[in-house]
Amino acid sequence: MKALIFDVDDTLYDQIQPFQKALEKHLEVAETLLEPIYIASRKYSDEAFEAVNSGEMTLQASHIYRLQRALADFEIEISSEEALTVQADYSRYQGQLTLAPEFRDVFAYCQQANITMGVITNGPHQHQLKKIKSLDLFRWIPQENVLISGAVGLAKPSREIFDLLAKKLQLIFIISEILLIMMLSAVLMPVGNLSG
Repeated sequence: MKALIFDVDDTLYDQIQPFQKALEKHLEVAETLLEPIYIASRKYSDEAFEAVNSGEMTLQASHIYRLQRALADFEIEISSEEALTVQADYSRYQGQLTLAPEFRDVFAYCQQANITMGVITNGPHQHQLKKIKSLDLFRWIPQENVLISGAVGLAKPSREIFDLLAKKLQLIFIISEILLIMMLSAVLMPVGNLSG
C-alpha cells in the first residue's frame, strides 16, 4: 500500500454528534428520532449539494432546505429562522470535533511505514477547513495533501479529484496501491472502484 486517502465527514469523526447537540438545544425531539432525522438531513443535503455548487441555490438556502425537509419527514415543522439557528450551532459544534481514537494509531502507523496520506472532502472550503483544523489533521497529514472540493472545483466521486491528489502527491497512480477510506462504517474502497 502506497497511499491512504481519507474522507472527513463520518469517517474521521462521528458526524451525528454535532448535529444531535444542535438539534437538542433548540427542539424537543425523541431520542429515537435523532438518527433518522440526521440520515434524512444528509439525504436532503446531498440533493442540494449540486445546486449549491452550480449556483442554483445558496448555501444558506440549502441549510434551511435540508433541515426543514428532514424534520417534515417526521411531521416536525421549523421556520427558516429556526433552521438557521440550528445550523449556526451545528456549525459551531463542528468546530469542536474529536478525532475517532482509532485514527491516531492508523496515522502513526502510516507515518512509521512511510505510507503517504491525503484527504479528499466535499464541501465549502472554509467550512471543511475548520473541521480539518478542529480534528488536528495537519499534525499527521501535510496541508498540501488535502483537497477540499469547494477549493478545487471538483468533487467526489469524480475521478478527476483523485487524479489531482495523485498528481499533487507525486504518486504514480497505481489503482491497486491506493485505498480510499470513507464512512465511519469502515468502508474501505480501492480507488479503482470509483466512477470515471
